[in-house]
Amino acid sequence: MTLPISRNPATDPVVNAAAPLVAKHALNATDAVILRSVLDLVATLRTTGDALVLVTSDQRLLRAAQAEGVLTFDPTTQTEGDLDALLTT
Repeated sequence: MTLPISRNPATDPVVNAAAPLVAKHALNATDAVILRSVLDLVATLRTTGDALVLVTSDQRLLRAAQAEGVLTFDPTTQTEGDLDALLTT
């Protein structure tokens, strides 16, 4: 039995903007949407002099965010002191 397959284009702007991040950083779609959202938020926060720290233990997302210039914190390998240092910079 063959099931029909249909393709529906993504209509959400964040999803569409995240698509290139899948190939660029070898991310799954969910992580690409998270990273795209983070990048958009970082850009907005920078206009007000604020920053964002992405907290994740997902190594692929962590590396991709770092490659994009996002401040990151990995709770499985970093200490509370490391987080404090990030938050005071």
